[in-house]
Amino acid sequence: MPMKSDSKIWGSLLSSCKTKGNLDVALVAMDHLVELEPEDMGNYVFALQYLRRLK
Repeated sequence: MPMKSDSKIWGSLLSSCKTKGNLDVALVAMDHLVELEPEDMGNYVFALQYLRRLK
């Protein structure tokens, strides 16, 4: 049964991308998180920490 992805699923995927170092998928997950929860600053903080780790 198909279901619509929510912010918990995209957040989990973003966290997995941080562990595995997959920037391409992380950017897609972040786009969806921003679309679903634009007011949640935690998503932006997590993304910045992830990008800083890649440097």
